[in-house]
Amino acid sequence: MKWLAVVAGVGVASAAGALEPASPPAPEAPSPAAPALPRYALSLELPALLSTGLEVDGERFFADRRWSAVVALGGAWSFGAGDYTSQTYNVGGELRFWLNALRLPFMKRQGGPFAAVRADLAVNRMLDHRTGQAFVTLEAEGIGSLGYRLVFFDCLELTHWVGGSLTSSLTTQPRVVWGVPLWGWVFDVTLGYLF
Repeated sequence: MKWLAVVAGVGVASAAGALEPASPPAPEAPSPAAPALPRYALSLELPALLSTGLEVDGERFFADRRWSAVVALGGAWSFGAGDYTSQTYNVGGELRFWLNALRLPFMKRQGGPFAAVRADLAVNRMLDHRTGQAFVTLEAEGIGSLGYRLVFFDCLELTHWVGGSLTSSLTTQPRVVWGVPLWGWVFDVTLGYLF
């Protein structure tokens, strides 16, 4: 009888264990998230450096990196064999639409082609040392362009664009026709840091 009671007790315990709900499986470890892409860029315009000038571009990405806005500040200085001195200061704004579907195969996350519109406003002051006269010119420029950005090591950018410009100017210099829009082609190259 004691043996039967032990067997019966073991059977009841086994049955009770079988009726208990199974513990849920352990959750899988989440896959590591891809590193966040830079939201800002700070760049130097290389042609300005070749013309005794300096221009800095600040860029901010938004709308899931489909768009970016650029603000440019710069200045240039030139000297004409002691006859004159020229100083130019400019500010500009640009809106870029990134054509992400057309990126090169090795640049899946950032960079690539873009279309842009830009507006620049520049003030130039030229001093004629022979006569002592100073002339001031105010120039407004609108640009439509296409460009491409290469990104290296996820933080260095090299950007080139080509576009058409429409320029109009006002000047205090005598015998100079002003206000007539002029059409031309422009290009630029920037080297910068993404962060």
